[in-house]
Amino acid sequence: MNTKRFLLAVVAVFVFVNFFEMLYHQYLVGELYGQTAELWRPTETMEDYMLWMWIGYALLSVMFCYIFLKGYENKGVMEGVRYGLLIGILMAHGSFVMYAVMPIPFAMAVYWIVDALVLCTVSGAILAAVYKPA
Repeated sequence: MNTKRFLLAVVAVFVFVNFFEMLYHQYLVGELYGQTAELWRPTETMEDYMLWMWIGYALLSVMFCYIFLKGYENKGVMEGVRYGLLIGILMAHGSFVMYAVMPIPFAMAVYWIVDALVLCTVSGAILAAVYKPA
């Protein structure tokens, strides 16, 4: 494993995940969160918990990149896309579970599934593009 490329890939994935999640959840799912406000922390206190979100995104970014590199075959961006799609499918399971145990609209679960698939697929493409040999 090339440590420098690994760290660059982790940072690239982390930055993408932060921006994508902020935009996706604020602009596409925001109205549904408003309709289910009783399930979430009040907006005015969310900033107090941002560190925990960043820790979660950092952990996701490191492990996402590390697992990819364990099977890395240097087959280009499509290798990252395939990997990301598979991880997205794996992560989407949480949306089905949350729909089963929480009183959320079905549309919210669908948005979360799409989020996992897009987030991971694009992250995989970014990872493969950044990690490729010079």
